[in-house]
Amino acid sequence: MIISPADGVVSNIKEMVPPKALGLGNEKLIRISIFMSVFSVHVNRTPVTGEVTHLEYIPGKFVSVADKDSEDNERQLIGMTASNGEKVGFIQIAGLIARRIYCPLKIGE
Repeated sequence: MIISPADGVVSNIKEMVPPKALGLGNEKLIRISIFMSVFSVHVNRTPVTGEVTHLEYIPGKFVSVADKDSEDNERQLIGMTASNGEKVGFIQIAGLIARRIYCPLKIGE
């Protein structure tokens, strides 16, 4: 089971090849984007029980991402291996208003 890692609105569901940095392969996987407005609780949770296997912070811009996915914005990539062995990746993207990402996770947690 995968739980929603963020409060907000599902803004996009599509198949995409994940970023290479997450180590999830070159096949298209389902990507679910969740947009958090200024009224959302800006806390993210890990979507599965498991172990953190990858962390990568990417500095970038702070443009609005309400209607699109931004590859230009600051973001944090997180890869996990779920308790059942499945690999899961998720990405936090900063926006025009929420301009900071705080990720206290450590590889192996």
